[in-house]
Amino acid sequence: RNIPPTMNEEEGREIIMNLITADNASAVDYFRLAPASKRVPSGTVYLHFKSLENLVSSHSKLEGSKVPDGKGLEFRLISELSPFQKIPKKRVIDRREGTIGKDADFLAFQQRMEEQKDQ
Repeated sequence: RNIPPTMNEEEGREIIMNLITADNASAVDYFRLAPASKRVPSGTVYLHFKSLENLVSSHSKLEGSKVPDGKGLEFRLISELSPFQKIPKKRVIDRREGTIGKDADFLAFQQRMEEQKDQ
């Protein structure tokens, strides 16, 4: 928590992974930066670690670390643990998405609607 509001996903990933160090950076299998909004004045980074040992060592490195933003201000990170939280599944893309214009039934329906509109 407490990520600078001007930080984007790429900058956040680079800074957080540098703080975690190279050993633990490979142990992260999920990274998401929720940017700041009008209701929440600072951003939040969500990380998922492959092992509990990497989580604990990274938590101690992140807690209280100072992160600069583009305006010269420093933000002190707050690290919170939630070891049993689930991460979102990858979105499954529907193979039929975007094909309605080629569907024969839909084209016939559309033609009937046009004919009724003309009458």
